[in-house]
Amino acid sequence: MNQRSQREWSLDAARATLLVLGIVLHTGNIYAVGSGWLVKDSESNAAFNWLVAFIHIFRVPGFFWLSGFFCGLTYAKVGFVRTLKDRYLRLGVPLLFTWVVINRVQEFVMAGGDWTALTPWGQLTPLYHLWFLVDLAVMLPSIGLVKVAFDGMLFSAVFRYLGAVHWFFLMLFLTVFSMGISLLVRVSGLGYFDLMGLTTLFRLANGLPYFIAGFLMFNLPSLRQKYYSVPIPAIIFAAILGPMLEVLLPRLNGMEGELKNSANILIVWVLIAAVLRLCQVLFRNGSRSLGLVVAASYSIYLLHHVCVIALGLAVMHLGLPAWIKFLFVCTFTFSLTVLAHHFLIARIGALRFLLNGRMK
Repeated sequence: MNQRSQREWSLDAARATLLVLGIVLHTGNIYAVGSGWLVKDSESNAAFNWLVAFIHIFRVPGFFWLSGFFCGLTYAKVGFVRTLKDRYLRLGVPLLFTWVVINRVQEFVMAGGDWTALTPWGQLTPLYHLWFLVDLAVMLPSIGLVKVAFDGMLFSAVFRYLGAVHWFFLMLFLTVFSMGISLLVRVSGLGYFDLMGLTTLFRLANGLPYFIAGFLMFNLPSLRQKYYSVPIPAIIFAAILGPMLEVLLPRLNGMEGELKNSANILIVWVLIAAVLRLCQVLFRNGSRSLGLVVAASYSIYLLHHVCVIALGLAVMHLGLPAWIKFLFVCTFTFSLTVLAHHFLIARIGALRFLLNGRMK
């Protein structure tokens, strides 16, 4: 296996890792103290507040970075138009099917089998965890503008220069870049403009910098390797400070809020780099078991939410400690979603199309 294929395999593994962490995150929400999530167990433990806060910091921004990277990979192979066609098929069909059918089933489970408690017909069923696919679909066309800008001499020179600076200055630049987009949208007065009830410009502005960075770092391997070079002490510091800011300082306003937000963004960039670097070290060579999880990762993302809720409700009234319930729900959700992919979705053409957007 050559260096390029090793790197791409590690990024597949990183994507699968972040998707599987969704099971841990959402199950942890059930047992966190004071949680206001969709399902709340009377058994709780403050350790889950810290676990949820830690995963929440980097998981979704990491998704956006990886989505941008893989869009860059597809763009390099087939061009702009075919990239959009491929991505919209892979995003749109599973999004619509999961939203209309599986999220409806989830509502039924949450309502204890009471059909009258569901969202009335004619109104949109909540997106729940699918909001990420909506935001990604809106961001996709931006790769055309980014590619045109990247091909320009000045823009390209700036990012090539960043590949040669100290890692800390690269992180500062990425933080300022993220804050700049967020501030621009907020100052415009359009930050909370509602796009058909599905997303807002503010939410899109929070994810777009990571998506753009992933796309650019595909095109500039030197910049990507510099990004991976964050030292271990900095990663450990960020991994400790990030959850502390989330748990101990949940809400700050004014200048204090902006400073906290800036620190959070810097921590996000560091932790994404840490995940990518760790996967590069651990998954240089593929294995059968890892390949099975990577292949099932999209199905895990789409199906895990309803499984976590159903299993969380099923064990809610058992007199067991929170950690036992947590491990049960995580283990069975992971097993059920992987098995559903390999024995149903991957083998039945209609399900493969509806839940993975693949024709064959």
